[in-house]
Amino acid sequence: RLTYMIKDIFKTSIYITNLNLDVKHYTKKCIKYSKCNKSFIKSNEGGYQSDNLILNDWKELTNTIEQKINNEAYNYYPQITGITDDLKICNMWININGTGNFNRYHIHPNSLMAGVYYIKTPENCGDLNFERPDVDSISYYKAFIKKQSIVFDEQTFSEMNIPAEENNLCIFPPYIRHMVKPNLSNDVRISISFNMQAVEK
Repeated sequence: RLTYMIKDIFKTSIYITNLNLDVKHYTKKCIKYSKCNKSFIKSNEGGYQSDNLILNDWKELTNTIEQKINNEAYNYYPQITGITDDLKICNMWININGTGNFNRYHIHPNSLMAGVYYIKTPENCGDLNFERPDVDSISYYKAFIKKQSIVFDEQTFSEMNIPAEENNLCIFPPYIRHMVKPNLSNDVRISISFNMQAVEK
């Protein structure tokens, strides 16, 4: 009797949870900030991206995110890195994308984890898109196969979209290339992105 085994040797995981915070409060706070502080060009094509925020002015949000990491996500971070250190937010910034605005593919260097918290997400406002690290190899194989024989699943996807949903927190490895798709709504999409480092002991 013939037997076989398929073993997944490499895996990329992301962490998603809902913070259940007052998004109206943060919507007003982000818009007020954007009117008083200039925009910077980072990964954004159009829209507004702030410089790094003063974390003490956003302590409620940073504390909530870090608590989620240290509690609910405790098993996530060591599982994908092999590191058991507690994490803290080292920098954080506002993103406001109007109609047609998007963010180019990028990574988050000099950090252990990266993430985004969604504050305002009208329908069709632009999903978070991750590109698989071995995208070139997948594209190589797909060039040899007939259209009808392509199987689309987690083994063969070259990219993955994560819907932008209000109050959701998404944390992911900072080395994974990602982008924000264009906002196709007639309203603004508001989020706060951040990087995390280990807590010094």
